[in-house]
Amino acid sequence: MEDLETERLSIRKFKAEDTEEIHENLKTIVETEEEDGYNRPKPIQETNMMVISSIKEYELGEPAWAIEEKLTNHIIGYIRVSEISIKNKICKLKFKIGKEWANKGLIEEALEKVIQYLFNKQNFSTIVSKFYDGNEWIKNIKTKVLMNVGMKQEAILRNRKVNTITGKTENLIVFSILKEEMKAKAI
Repeated sequence: MEDLETERLSIRKFKAEDTEEIHENLKTIVETEEEDGYNRPKPIQETNMMVISSIKEYELGEPAWAIEEKLTNHIIGYIRVSEISIKNKICKLKFKIGKEWANKGLIEEALEKVIQYLFNKQNFSTIVSKFYDGNEWIKNIKTKVLMNVGMKQEAILRNRKVNTITGKTENLIVFSILKEEMKAKAI
């Protein structure tokens, strides 16, 4: 795996010294506490453990990239690749961006670069992204972002988990993009 770059972003391996900034920027995403199986860390030690884990995963071929805005050098979010199947040429993407940067097109820019990399350099044929619909703000942002990068909604899996904060059941929303669709989008 390698670090990536766009005009406005560095999409790179996490560094241990990113911990404090990630901790602060993730705190700005109160709406995402129950999202993506990652609860906003309370003590900075938990953020440090997440960063160390991300560094190890990157080195083992399951990258978790920090998204760094070039203009400010702020870590504004991350993209994580998981559930990699080399045999089936499929992987799953998770992403998170600080609320302050959510509507500036930065996460779309980062995701497009990562998707191109996964299709063209890592030879995947299908990329999937899933999220729960329990928070309307997250549902709307993620749906918009995924559609903007060319993903299509495949399914709504009903009542897939109980939100530990609200006690309500949530649906799992599944999006994906095929390599051919990304090529068609580029034309």
